[in-house]
Amino acid sequence: MDCTKVKETLFLFFDNEMDQTDQSQFEKHLSDCPQCARRMRYTRQLLILVRRSCGRQAAPTALRLRIVTRLRLGRGAQTLH
Repeated sequence: MDCTKVKETLFLFFDNEMDQTDQSQFEKHLSDCPQCARRMRYTRQLLILVRRSCGRQAAPTALRLRIVTRLRLGRGAQTLH
């Protein structure tokens, strides 16, 4: 994995959405690349601050229903109006 790929997949890592192979390569790159390791620490701290500062609010019921309906209809990639 290279620095560009790490930047592209950083949030997948934080969200635990990487498969085991990608995660291993990601972690290996971080152990070898001080710049990416620094970026990861910075991003982790930023996410912690955002989570502390922002209350968890649920999306409005109407929005959630529209999203679920569109996903069920197979139109999830379209813009929600």
